[in-house]
Amino acid sequence: ILADADERVRQAAVSAVAALYHPESRDALTALAATEKNPDILSALVRSFAAWPDRDVLPWLETPSWHQQVAAAAISTLGRQNRTAAAPMIRDWLKAKGASLTQKDLASALETLGSLSRGTADATIQPFLAGYLADHRETVRIGAAKALGELRDVRSLPLLAGMAARRADAASSAAASGAMAAINAARTSSDQSQEAWKKVEDLVRKTEELEKKLEKLESRDKAKPAP
Repeated sequence: ILADADERVRQAAVSAVAALYHPESRDALTALAATEKNPDILSALVRSFAAWPDRDVLPWLETPSWHQQVAAAAISTLGRQNRTAAAPMIRDWLKAKGASLTQKDLASALETLGSLSRGTADATIQPFLAGYLADHRETVRIGAAKALGELRDVRSLPLLAGMAARRADAASSAAASGAMAAINAARTSSDQSQEAWKKVEDLVRKTEELEKKLEKLESRDKAKPAP
């Protein structure tokens, strides 16, 4: 059925087979992806590989299609696979070809990049995402704000605060406020974790000091002559 001549049948078959989550299903979908020419079906195939994190979908970033829909599917799948190592490649792809994506797919790709880059040492991700806050398209601005919220980089707070203050742009303002809340929550959680570790370290230190005192007392008792 995956090889049916009717494209509608093949597309329905892809959804049905992908839902099985079985190694044989993966093999069948992989075989079809190697030959499928219909971009809608190929996009569905690429998205189906999210169920198998070991399935590399990076090659599909370079598959040309209308509005780069196959590449958009690959980026989405990389996010669902939590492929953090792919973040630099996604960023570079977006720099080169992101303008070809639909507004919706670009916004989604930015969010994926933000999520995969959380905790990264790459200081260039934050300004790259922040650059889209000034995009003329509301959908993209919202995606950029959400992406910065996913990134959790405190450098984004002043920019997001400015965006949140623009009440006339209600949807973007709400997205910026949500992103700020996510960043502040992560920062608070981090501060609380550090405080908890300090308390644990203090407790360990006091326990060690007490053990040393007990050892000294035991040594004195042993050194005393027997009556």
